[in-house]
Amino acid sequence: MSLVLPDYFGVSQRQKIQNLAEDLQNKIELARDKAVQENQEWGLEIDSDSITFSTLDALNQRWIPLGVSPFKELRFADKASIALNELWTTFGADMTTYTKEELIFSAINHDLGNGIESFTELGYYTSDYLLTRHPSYAFSSVKHRVGPDNYYLNQMTLADGTALFAGKQLYIDNYRYAEKMRMVDVEKETFRVLQGFRGSFDEWDWEGAFVHSKATADDITHNRISNSLLKEALWDSTPAAYNPFSAGVDSNIERVLVDVYRKGESELTMFDFKVANNEVMELPAGPLGLMVGMEYRKEKVVDDRDPRLDGTIDYFDYENDHYPEVSDVANSSPTG
Repeated sequence: MSLVLPDYFGVSQRQKIQNLAEDLQNKIELARDKAVQENQEWGLEIDSDSITFSTLDALNQRWIPLGVSPFKELRFADKASIALNELWTTFGADMTTYTKEELIFSAINHDLGNGIESFTELGYYTSDYLLTRHPSYAFSSVKHRVGPDNYYLNQMTLADGTALFAGKQLYIDNYRYAEKMRMVDVEKETFRVLQGFRGSFDEWDWEGAFVHSKATADDITHNRISNSLLKEALWDSTPAAYNPFSAGVDSNIERVLVDVYRKGESELTMFDFKVANNEVMELPAGPLGLMVGMEYRKEKVVDDRDPRLDGTIDYFDYENDHYPEVSDVANSSPTG
């Protein structure tokens, strides 16, 4: 049995306005961040029938309305159509909500006065960004079912009070859990230290250096869907069950949401030394050069995946498939 679920065009007027308010809040936060990044004064003008984002022309001391997405003018007179036309912005579009980067780099060369030169490099980089991504969508290979005891399924009754789908399971297909956008929060940090010396001895030039660098990345995605929690919620016989028939309003989606992380780390420690001579010996075709060197390096890589992705939390689907065929995170393949 195939299940066709209502879309957002069936949402009440109150819900449409609420969606518009949430969208406006996101745009105000984005405008604030853009103003800081571009070192500009941004303004928001609200009158009886419209909302306008503007930037200040400091030279002429006047406000210039922005006409580019996502800061185009919104008119209250069309609030119903706005709420519908901007559903993709509110519920589907990927958008970088926040970005912050810092980089410090220093290169120092110093002549020690005895034919030896010291060179040093110091580097530090950090970044933090928040990305708003489209809501989760289950893979076609992991289709969920509304259980026969689902509370909201059994609210659909015939005139005599008999449950319309009594004892039936409903397959969910082509359904996006659009109540919550996925929020990707990534923090990265890298540092690098290099110290070396170079000089000459008789006919030979030499150089040696030590370098150590380390990079970390913490990637956390909020509002992901746990397959095991969703399965449990779809088969719940109480009002706390997940309600896929509510068009996203009071659906109890919160009980199936989880944070999913990926934590990575890479580290390099290296020492190298080399000597070179441009004219070791003379050959008929010209001088013969020679370079000899050695290198020692130690590398370390860590890739820590969330327990719901690496099989620690194992999800069994309706065909009894589990890790490594499927993961406990909707819309994500299992990774080890």
